Amino acid sequence: MLDWIFGGGASSERDTSRYRQLENRLKRIESKLDVVLDELGLEHKIESIDVVLVSDGGNKLAMVKAVKENFSYSLVEAQNLVENMPSTLAHGLNDEEAHVFKSEFERMGGSIELVSSK
Repeated sequence: MLDWIFGGGASSERDTSRYRQLENRLKRIESKLDVVLDELGLEHKIESIDVVLVSDGGNKLAMVKAVKENFSYSLVEAQNLVENMPSTLAHGLNDEEAHVFKSEFERMGGSIELVSSK
């Protein structure tokens, strides 16, 4: 979601921390927007999708590498996510972003589930 701020992803622990702080702030703002729109009787049409890794397709090493590179996790975090499937890799993506990740992981043999957050 915020890859454009970090030029394609966070490159250090400090950047990763800042990245996650900004994502959390955006989620809080979106929650407040939902409340205001509900009070006005309007519908919030921005769909938010979570990307969930369901299977590594027997290619654990490739999945760890892909999780690390695509979602800016540390190697240890990526390994834990792949070893403890199903794992939510990303929250609050738009439809296009989510499908890009899904097709990339499925091309490598993994299985991704897209779950609507709304």
